[in-house]
Amino acid sequence: MNTSTRNDSKADFQQEPNQVGTETGGEVQDESVEETEQASAEDASSQFFGRTKALQRQLDEQQNSYLRSLAEMENLKKRHSTELERARKFAIDQFAKEMVNVMESLDKACEVGQQNSSETAVEAIREGVELIRKQMLNAFEKFSISEIDPQPGDPFNSDEQQAISMQPSADIPANHVAVMFRKGYRIHNRLLRPAMVIVAAEQVPAKADRDADETEES
Repeated sequence: MNTSTRNDSKADFQQEPNQVGTETGGEVQDESVEETEQASAEDASSQFFGRTKALQRQLDEQQNSYLRSLAEMENLKKRHSTELERARKFAIDQFAKEMVNVMESLDKACEVGQQNSSETAVEAIREGVELIRKQMLNAFEKFSISEIDPQPGDPFNSDEQQAISMQPSADIPANHVAVMFRKGYRIHNRLLRPAMVIVAAEQVPAKADRDADETEES
């Protein structure tokens, strides 16, 4: 019995270390799983914050780009407004220079008339006026200003002519120009001022003529 008891005790002693080893191995395995899960969570969190920062950086860049574009558009708008105002003020700059030359010629013609009223002076004034007219025509041609000068017998054109009255005419058909009262002008293809004209109306037969016609018809 003593021998059996010793053998049993020895067997029990040999089994205890195995149990301890198994329990220790389980605890190590659990800690390893927890560490792996914690590392995965930290890695996911790091990736999330990294993407968030990248998106924030892109958003900041786009916002800065938008603000720069907005500032450039505002500057362009101000510059365009300034240039438009300048163009509006000085659009006739070249034409004004031509008119200065005409004014000088007019001044000279007036000076001649004041100094002398003889026939020679009158002739000089006439020549001066002709010169002024040529200067004006040259200026008009340079800036594409043309005359509207309808002649008697021309068809009435309401787009470029203004009828100030109508009068019967035996020689000119109805709705045709009878008298050109004032010239008109256009610049390029745009009307500056219509020509004023008197338009021929249909002539009403005199009473004697009407009676004669009625007699012939009878």
